[in-house]
Amino acid sequence: MTRRRPATPAADSARRPHAGAVSVRSDGADRASLVRAVRSATAGAAPISTWSAECGVQGVMGWTGELFTGPSPAFVLGLLADHPDDEQRVGALGQAAELLARWRSPVAELLPVIAARLDDPAAEVRFRAAELLACLGPSATAHADEVAALLGDTAARATRVGQTVGEAALWALARMNDPRCVPALAELLTEPPTERRWGFASASAHYPADFHHVVLPSLPEVLDGLPPHAALLSAVRARLGRSHLRAPSPARSPVPEPGPARQPAP
Repeated sequence: MTRRRPATPAADSARRPHAGAVSVRSDGADRASLVRAVRSATAGAAPISTWSAECGVQGVMGWTGELFTGPSPAFVLGLLADHPDDEQRVGALGQAAELLARWRSPVAELLPVIAARLDDPAAEVRFRAAELLACLGPSATAHADEVAALLGDTAARATRVGQTVGEAALWALARMNDPRCVPALAELLTEPPTERRWGFASASAHYPADFHHVVLPSLPEVLDGLPPHAALLSAVRARLGRSHLRAPSPARSPVPEPGPARQPAP
């Protein structure tokens, strides 16, 4: 699960703001007070100035979240409440991902609140909500209909790869073993590779268990947990049939013919 640290290097502890720098203290402050303080964090505005903390809203959330080391979702649930700022809603899902990377017990409480973000006006929020539901997999099947409604959502993230919300929804349905993922997956598998750029990774990647990287897996990983489907098997065969690898020509010997014998020196 992903923690997007602020722009300041994590190793540079001298630049890391202490609790007083962001007007948040752990001694005697309850969760509700911390939630109110963090949700009011804006550039240059009281009570938390993200400029004085040398980080953005998500940085303030991350540092404050580190004060809570147990499985209680109370702090994260407070952040997930509706907020007019897109960055706040993105950061709240990031904190939910952090908590779920360490604990599974908060799933039941966080699941409906995460699913509620599937119809958020911001594409990044919708993407992260669908991506988190994909990570939860079978635990999130109650929200499969809401996820399936996003299959045609072509809004893309502002990243180099530009993954779409629909692709995150496709992965989530595959993780839920919902057959509505099959037609879109078959289309992806049979689509010519030059047709468009996918948001799915080109190769598998592995991350630490307590680290959530907000990306899509490779197509083989998406297919891995699915039971056999005739449409997918046909699509895989068609994809393999387009291989550009050629077998060696039988008319060409792999060993060059020997040249003329060298004449002895006179």
